[in-house]
Amino acid sequence: MKLHDIHLLDLFDVGTDQGWLSMHQQRMVLHSAAAVSIMRAQLVRSLGHDAARAIVFRWGFAQGYFDAMMTSDHLASLEPVDRFVFGCTLHTMEGMVRVAPKVIEANGPGKLHMEANWWHCAEADDHARVLPAGLTSSCWATLGYASGFATYVIGALILFKELSCRCSGAPCCSVMGNDMEGWGERAAEIEGRYTLAGETSFTQQWKEIHRECERARAARSAAAAAHPAPTATLTSVSGPDRTTGPLNFVVCSQSMTELLALAERVAPLEINVLIEGESGTGKEFLARYIHEKSLRGDAPMVAINCAALTEGLLESELFGHVRGAFTGAVRDKPGLFEHAGSGTILLDEIGEMPLCLQAKLLRALETREFRRVGGEKVLRLGARVVASTNRDLRRQVQAGAFREDLFYRLGGFVLTIPPLRERREEIPALAHYFLHSTARRWNKGVQTISPGAMRRLMSYPWPGNVRELQHAIERATVVASQSVLTVKDLNPEIAATGAPAECDLDVEANERQLIEEALRRFHGNRKEAAAALRISPVTLWRRVRKYGLSIT
Repeated sequence: MKLHDIHLLDLFDVGTDQGWLSMHQQRMVLHSAAAVSIMRAQLVRSLGHDAARAIVFRWGFAQGYFDAMMTSDHLASLEPVDRFVFGCTLHTMEGMVRVAPKVIEANGPGKLHMEANWWHCAEADDHARVLPAGLTSSCWATLGYASGFATYVIGALILFKELSCRCSGAPCCSVMGNDMEGWGERAAEIEGRYTLAGETSFTQQWKEIHRECERARAARSAAAAAHPAPTATLTSVSGPDRTTGPLNFVVCSQSMTELLALAERVAPLEINVLIEGESGTGKEFLARYIHEKSLRGDAPMVAINCAALTEGLLESELFGHVRGAFTGAVRDKPGLFEHAGSGTILLDEIGEMPLCLQAKLLRALETREFRRVGGEKVLRLGARVVASTNRDLRRQVQAGAFREDLFYRLGGFVLTIPPLRERREEIPALAHYFLHSTARRWNKGVQTISPGAMRRLMSYPWPGNVRELQHAIERATVVASQSVLTVKDLNPEIAATGAPAECDLDVEANERQLIEEALRRFHGNRKEAAAALRISPVTLWRRVRKYGLSIT
């Protein structure tokens, strides 16, 4: 997994019914930066500068260490350098500081050298009001966080030190982190800053913090098992696709979650599957998912579009032909049934297959035998057959355009993919997935989608389903000239859907009234209100705080 595949906002759940803020199922508590500064000043007055610095550093160290521990499944999948970029981004998102890494070198087990600039550090911003003048370093908790996060990732003690700080007039805080060997002769001095009088070295103390974090994680897991908190609705299901790279489903709706569960159940069974759905819903993706989850996953999967070829060519492509079978047949040619071997063959748009060829396909499925066109040798059909269609085959059977016996032979198990307009809750997740993958592929700096553009995406009917959404986002990503994809970047047909661009101010003016009405309708349940407003719970929480609304 790459760093850009992880969407950190998906780790956060704000305003749940339990009344807490969580990050990756870890309960979080918001504190006022001013209150934290006042607390730190009280520690300085009560315990002295050195003791206060050591205690505040340890508080930050435990927070960074525990964050790394709770997100360890994400960290384990990243490249070594990306693990620290992940930590920098998480540090920024929690409101402590904007981290700009300059050097990250992880050269071997237990080794790290890192340099970074810290902009707008909360501790440095408040130092003049609460701390004595003349300090050269004020970002104690922030240094602790960086040290704790890096220590967990490396598995050995990493300590950060400020080289310059805004409290001494620098434009930003500049920091350096090293393993203890990397600090060389300065190791004892650096470590001494965070060791309380009468204690053993911090090298021993951080291991006690590790044990405390392990106990906290175990207690959190036990509490979650007894009182499970709501989990994120975004699920990503992946499996290798030998022809097109990683195969990804972005699933947020109950209907698609249940569909994938059914597909996974039928995958290991030796039964023909018929996949129904409109064009662009992902029928071939689902077929490939079934193939990869089946016992035939190591064998080839081949696909043919039955609507793209004439009857003669389609028969030849499926069954193969022998030399001289027809004009132009200058050599023997195996068909896709042979190429598939013991794998899977997908008959896409099976509803377009001519009736006479349907009869030949039916016999092959019933006897598991076939002959090449013009040939006499009987060949064995070893492949599993999966068919897909965007037509209503039942109606075609009634109209005499599709064989009833073939329909029941192919439809041993029918899976129906709902159109995108019936699962609109997946549009934001799909749009961001396509945005990030396109921006990465074409080296674009687009990072997110504006609320106005997202409203257009949510309002558009998407007759071309997920494929149309993908192409629309790809086009908009190419057109976008800034980091946010806006309404003007969308194609005109989509941009004209819903409220026109000039009405955005009216929408904003009525925003408070809309939010109040939604909260009242759902009795203060922010998740349900957010779903009704077609915004995320995080966005709703921010709007509630912005307008000072009460939750009843």
